[in-house]
This record gives sequence, structure tokens and C-alpha cells, in this order.
Amino acid sequence: MECAVCKTECKRHGYDRKGNTRYQCRECKKTYADPRHNPLKGMYLPIEKAEGILKLLVKGNSVSSVSRITGVHIATILKLLVLAGERCEPRRSPKTGHRWSPQNRPKGNALGTLIQTGFTLRKREQCLERRKEEASHRLGSARLDPTAH
Repeated sequence: MECAVCKTECKRHGYDRKGNTRYQCRECKKTYADPRHNPLKGMYLPIEKAEGILKLLVKGNSVSSVSRITGVHIATILKLLVLAGERCEPRRSPKTGHRWSPQNRPKGNALGTLIQTGFTLRKREQCLERRKEEASHRLGSARLDPTAH
């Protein structure tokens, strides 16, 4: 392993509490952990469980039912779904071979739409909040007008 600061060779320097190899630079004495592959971007979800969740979603189960079955929080399932969508290979039209963009993609199931639009929990909450405000605004204007029934 090479030091990120002074670009010299590092020597092994024991292990961290999880058993990962640590390295120490011979020049600047800075220590580093062994670089590791993290396919879930910091989620503490076992990869087997993540695969099971995605399989359940692909089979047509709703997010809430998958949450109930697996015991994983809905927000975690949505993050996993967005992550899987970001890492998917772009779909191509079988006729022309061109990539489908969000404007010309085929209309299909909700799961495909959810993955392609990059849906997040925050966007959903903002959308619901906006709908509530519009509904209260319409109700408020209707209450002010006594002729509207």
C-alpha cells in the first residue's frame, strides 16, 4: 500500500477492531486502514439481505410489505432501491438500440418508474406537502366564497 501524503511504501501495522489490516507510512508515520470494497455505500445491511429485498421488490411486492417481511425500515429499502437504479445499465430500445431517456421511456410498472426517476423519500414527502398546501388553499378559498357549494 502507498501513503496518500508522501507516496512512499507503507508497512503493515496490525489490525483494527474489525480485523481489517492497518498500514503505517515509514516517512510520516500516518496510519491507514486496508481499502475495502463497499457495494452498498455505507449501509449496514448484509449483502444477502439486500439481494433478498431487491428480489422481493422485483417480484411485485410493495415497499411496505417488504419492510414487514424483512424487518428493514422503509427508508432503507428506498435508499437501496435508488442505489440499485443508479447502478443499473441503461436500458436500450430493442428496435433502435438507442438509450431510453425519461421522456421517451416505455410506460411500465411502478418499480421501473421508481428506479428510473431516482425517487427518494424526501421528494415524496415534498410532493405530499405540496399537495396538502394546494388542497388547503382550495378549501380556504371555497370557505371564503359563500356562494360556492
